Parts: sequence; C-alpha cells; structure tokens
Amino acid sequence: MSRGVEARGRRRPLPWRDAKARHFWDVPARAAAPVGALAQLAVMGGEPLGEPLPDAPPPSSPCTAELWRLLSVKNGFYAFESALHVFPVGRARAGHTLEAWNADGLWRSAYGRKADGCVFFAEDVFGTQFCLRGEAVFAFDPETGFLEPVADTLDDWAEQVLAYYRALTGSEIAQAWQREKGPLWAGQRLIPKVPFACGGSLTLDNLDRVDAVEGMRVRAELSEYFAPCPQRG
Repeated sequence: MSRGVEARGRRRPLPWRDAKARHFWDVPARAAAPVGALAQLAVMGGEPLGEPLPDAPPPSSPCTAELWRLLSVKNGFYAFESALHVFPVGRARAGHTLEAWNADGLWRSAYGRKADGCVFFAEDVFGTQFCLRGEAVFAFDPETGFLEPVADTLDDWAEQVLAYYRALTGSEIAQAWQREKGPLWAGQRLIPKVPFACGGSLTLDNLDRVDAVEGMRVRAELSEYFAPCPQRG
C-alpha cells in the first residue's frame, strides 16, 4: 500500500485541504481502471501539449521509465476541467515543458533546498505540484514548501487521481470558476488571495487567475516563514 494511503489507494487530503475540501471525498468518483491507469489518465486528458515521443527516453532526460510511459501515450495534457496539468517533454505546443518547469531559473530556486531532488511533472488547479523523488510521488505545497507522500509509484498516483480526482485536482472549483469567470488558459492557475496556509477560504471570491510561474514565485516568499518539522531520531 502506498504511503499515506487509506484502503484501496485513498489518501488523506493535503493539510490545507483538510477542512475545505472534505466533501470531495464523500462523493463517489469514477472507478479506477483495473489495469493501465497511466494510459487511462492520459486518454482522459485533452489534446497533447507536446510532440509524440520515441519509445525510450534519451540519457539526459529527467523522466523515469513510468513517466516516459505516461507521456508516450500523450505528451502532456490538461484534464478534469483543466485542473490537472501534466507537463510535456521536448518541444511544447503550449505552456512550459517539463525541462523548463524544472529549471532553477524559472521558479524552483526561490524555494532554496526545499525543492532539491524533485522532478515536478504535474500540478493541480491551485499550483500544488506533483513530483517524483526516485520512484515515489510527492505533493509539494507551494505555500509552505512542504512535501507530502502521495504514492509509491506513478501508476499508484494515476489510480488515485482517477478515483479521487475531485480532491486531488480541484476539478469542481475549476469548473465553477470557468462557468462564472471564463476559461483557464494554458499556463494559468487559481491562486488564493489569502493563502490557504494562513486561513484563506476555498471559495471563488478568494481566488485569482494568475500565471503559474508568478504564482509559484510569490508563494515561495511565503514558504520562508514555514520551517519543516524536526525529524525524530
């Protein structure tokens, strides 16, 4: 069973979502695919954001074999009302590539060592980053810089997203926002005016549509006020 997982791949919401998105877990979601969760997730996404890939990644690629397998089905995409964004590798048709998104000069250097060892491959509608450290998947909270274990493998992560997409992508908020205020364009995320970590509410009135890079840079400053909990010996 994956880290932080409760029964059949279900995990607790991220800490800042605990009180605000609890109802997402109470609504039955689509059943996860018994096999091929990565492929099913890719098929459910929109148009590919990058060009078709060869069978194997080049030696210089930051992709694991599982991530390359996902992107080989569809090289980057938006899914679930554009709430989930998976970055393409190589040349992007829209937005940033995975290589550019992980470059120190874009936003990650603003987090200092909190982003060390992470390969950021996807994000939810609020800019919470999904990243790989080895084979395991973590969620990176842009407001605190904290990492939360999500799944032991990318395939486990895909199963969880398929089963609990409301909680893991913010799709209902994304849908409500776009119905009322217009579409989310490539490279845009919904960022809270009052940060969730400071008690901000998960409501449309507390959200702004901003450039994803700027949203990460602004919140990196906030993350400096949050120190990781000391590890027990």
